[in-house]
Amino acid sequence: MLSFPGTGVRAPIAGLTMLAAVLAAASPGAAAGDGAEARIDGWLAANESLRARFTQTVFDEGGFRLNESHGTVAFRRPYRFRWNYEAPEPQIIVADGERLWWYDIDLQQVTVRPVDAALEGTPASLFAGPDGRASRHFRVAALEPVRGVDWIELVPRGADAAFRALRVGLQEEGLRAIEMEDGFGQTTRIDFFDVEYGPPLADELFRFVPPPEADVVRGD
Repeated sequence: MLSFPGTGVRAPIAGLTMLAAVLAAASPGAAAGDGAEARIDGWLAANESLRARFTQTVFDEGGFRLNESHGTVAFRRPYRFRWNYEAPEPQIIVADGERLWWYDIDLQQVTVRPVDAALEGTPASLFAGPDGRASRHFRVAALEPVRGVDWIELVPRGADAAFRALRVGLQEEGLRAIEMEDGFGQTTRIDFFDVEYGPPLADELFRFVPPPEADVVRGD
């Protein structure tokens, strides 16, 4: 179990990668289809890479804001993403296609796991992988628009999921936000800005070499 950056609580790595992977699948150029399932599945088939800035906010069950963080993200399917949390707690999370690296800069500690083991048994493996259909693993439904943002909700079909629901917010220009509600009633919302769809992202961006002064903890 790893700390979710900026939340101050314990959360499974599957929760973070689920958010990352759904973002990686989103593209304004994907075919909308006739409903929410077709729209999500169209994204999965259409997009290969994405880059953006983000603000992440965590709310408790009553809607009280617990904390906020911000940084940059970049994704390239399959199994490659990079989250740079700039403030208030600088951290770097990199998946290079084979391993997932989690670098806590303040603690000078790096945790590394095989990416397939980190995602094993979670819906994240579907989205972050080379292909997939959301409707096979989720109940997908369109929600009412809120202030010009269209929302699609994905509820896991399996009883052992690490979260209750995932909501994807869309505007005409593309992805606006993602919300994840966990099993404790907390909601993590990530708002995206300056989104680039389909940028060329070199392998070097997704490589991580632990600093010589950092402690490296290896997981199975």
